[in-house]
Order: sequence, then C-alpha cells, then structure tokens
Amino acid sequence: MGMTKPKLMGLNHVALEVDDVDAALEFNGKVIDFQLRGSHRDEGPIPRVEPRRTQEHDTNRHCGLVVNDRSIVIDLANAADATVPVGRPFNFLDP
Repeated sequence: MGMTKPKLMGLNHVALEVDDVDAALEFNGKVIDFQLRGSHRDEGPIPRVEPRRTQEHDTNRHCGLVVNDRSIVIDLANAADATVPVGRPFNFLDP
C-alpha cells in the first residue's frame, strides 16, 4: 500500500560558513523576506562555537531557495551589493 509523502513546509536550518553572521543575515534580509526561528545568539542545549574560518573560501558552496515572486530578486540583490555572475540568471554572490 502506498504512503502519502510529507509536504515540505520550510527549512529547519541551512549551514553556511560566513565571516560575519550578522552581515550575512543583514544582506539576505535585503533580498528575501524571512524569519529566523533561532539564532547563533540563542542559549540552548547546543553549545555555541565562536566563528573561525577553518579552510579557504569555497566558491562552490551555495543554497537554492524558492520564493513566491522571483521577478525582483536580482534587482534586490544588486541593490544589496551582490555580484551577479554573467550568464547565470537568478544567481548571485553575497559581498
């Protein structure tokens, strides 16, 4: 008997390595509307680790997000000083 698959309702977490968490959140907030359920500042059962880069910058790491209206995403990314690679519509790199 087939089971009904669960429907994706959102993201629990995204793990990205950044130099400055606050700057990354500020940049992304200029491009997309999102609400954090938690923060790197929250106290909880998982110990917080001070950010430190452990490897060279990796230009291949990325995440793909689905938004309800992508018509102005690149305009917003440009306004937030993102780099938009030539020939890659709807792709951008944060500063």
